[in-house]
Amino acid sequence: MHVGSTDVACLFLEHQGNFQPLASSGTSDEAMATAAQILPLALRRWDTEKFALDASLESEATARLATTLSGAKGFVSMHRIAVGSHGCQMVLVLAHQVPRLCVTRSTLEMIREVGRQAGLRMEAQLERRESKALRESVSSLYLHLEKMGGARCTGHCIVNGKGRLLSVSESLLNNLRLNRERVYARSFGDYFSFQPGYYDFSEGYSDPVISWHQLQYTPCTFQPDDGPSVRLVVCSLRIPYPGESEAWHICLLHEGEDAGGVFYAGNTPTVLIAEDHPVNQRVIQGMVEKLGLRADVVSNGLEAVHAVCSKSYAAILMDCQMPEMDGVEATQFIRSNQESLGRIPIVAVTAVGQDEDRERCLEAGVEEILVKPIRMEELAEVLERWTGFTGRSLEDSVDEVSPNSHRMDEALDRLRADLDTEVVRDIVMLFIDDSKARLDHLSTVADAHNWVECRVLVHTLKGSSSSLGAADLVEACEAFEAEKSQDSEVLRQRIAVIEQRFKEAVPMLKNYLDRLPPG
Repeated sequence: MHVGSTDVACLFLEHQGNFQPLASSGTSDEAMATAAQILPLALRRWDTEKFALDASLESEATARLATTLSGAKGFVSMHRIAVGSHGCQMVLVLAHQVPRLCVTRSTLEMIREVGRQAGLRMEAQLERRESKALRESVSSLYLHLEKMGGARCTGHCIVNGKGRLLSVSESLLNNLRLNRERVYARSFGDYFSFQPGYYDFSEGYSDPVISWHQLQYTPCTFQPDDGPSVRLVVCSLRIPYPGESEAWHICLLHEGEDAGGVFYAGNTPTVLIAEDHPVNQRVIQGMVEKLGLRADVVSNGLEAVHAVCSKSYAAILMDCQMPEMDGVEATQFIRSNQESLGRIPIVAVTAVGQDEDRERCLEAGVEEILVKPIRMEELAEVLERWTGFTGRSLEDSVDEVSPNSHRMDEALDRLRADLDTEVVRDIVMLFIDDSKARLDHLSTVADAHNWVECRVLVHTLKGSSSSLGAADLVEACEAFEAEKSQDSEVLRQRIAVIEQRFKEAVPMLKNYLDRLPPG
């Protein structure tokens, strides 16, 4: 935040009158801690955003705040940013060592604008995070309801954080022949057991507590009072429940597929797709399913590791660069635990084909490497080689489409040959919406000079662009990645070219969709 005459920038989180230092620039941690104690006095008479001119003429608390942060009284501006539904707010404090005689109207306007822009950016980031969290919450609810209504569902129940049964469905009581009178006197763990990795031994209770948030398609064993044990799959969703600080809705599924009321282990392999970009997810998932296999999709390496620990897969298509944990780290973890997980074929999927990247993937233990954009023929050969599943004939799934001389049209024609026309429509519109959002975020990150995150965003955009044949956009992204200069203006020019190439690609993509046959 060293902009203009701003010497110190500090961010605090306020909740019920208490201030917690979050981040700072230009001052020490000790000064931040002291400032957090002074802030309630300095903000006491401010109901809205306030600009304090010349801290030496303001209240004693404001003068102390300026001196604490910047070593001189100078000027202090403070800006409040609401934090949505959390009952909190952030307070941005900017301290300025500007002698009173040097202050001009333009200086004051600049300082005010610095605070306003910083506040707007933080508000936008918070809104994006809350919007994403809401979408994920709604999506989880819909998926959970779908499981409850599916043919595989054998019943469901509600438990509190310690596993005490609060409610049990009639279907669960009947299907597992549970004793209605005794069931509420027992806990979930009395009936169902998991692998040790799904228990938390740090709670201090006499018995370990189940880590409910980890239960997503997690195998468990039901042991009846009499008779053989039954293998089930458990999914969980956190819910509000009267009188309980923590409650979970548990859906129990049979392990196999439904076939006329008889459950059996299906013989169609499932492929795990680990890919963080939604466009690439949709493309690869469509191809895998077109070949007749099942597909599970996760968005980062941590989710991939969790999925592998919870379910058996015929193969994994592992993107190399993902958030939280990249594909190389996830592969290393899976390989280091293959005594318990088995040797799962892992195929690395990457947007770059340099020798050093190939070496990292191969050293981690992948069987093979696919370079984006993936072709259906290549994917079919790889999956047949490592899963032994021949799937559907490619010739049967290929539509007759006339190739177009334009590179983008040719790539989209190939996608139509591999996938259904409506799936291609969805992929193109998803690419346009997602790329626009990423470019908006790229501009914000570039304004903050966070070039590391800029490179991550550009790399992700390059991968999805290559899937749709947007060669000019791919070249612009590659030029940014290859740029050695650290000069801000040079990097901004590279970003401007990327934005221009995207604007040029959008009408061509929409024109292609307009020419597609209806339905």
